[in-house]
Amino acid sequence: VPSIAYRCGGVLDIIEDQKNGLLVEPDNVPALAEAIVKLARDKRLILELGEKARQMALERFVPEKIQEEIQTAFSNYSFLNLSRVSRT
Repeated sequence: VPSIAYRCGGVLDIIEDQKNGLLVEPDNVPALAEAIVKLARDKRLILELGEKARQMALERFVPEKIQEEIQTAFSNYSFLNLSRVSRT
């Protein structure tokens, strides 16, 4: 199922406008309503965006890839170097 969201924050890392969902400007309720109606009237667009969203999810959110990203993120933080922790 394709998503409709405001164009802000972390959602921009997941939804690509007109590729796997629809994005509208923040707090633009008329644009949000228009996007909802657009999908409701176009079953082909629902299927197309939905399939692309599914493909992206299967590629980006597999457990092995998430584990690798988490390990990389933690290894980049110097505060995890316990030898630098003051012991009093």
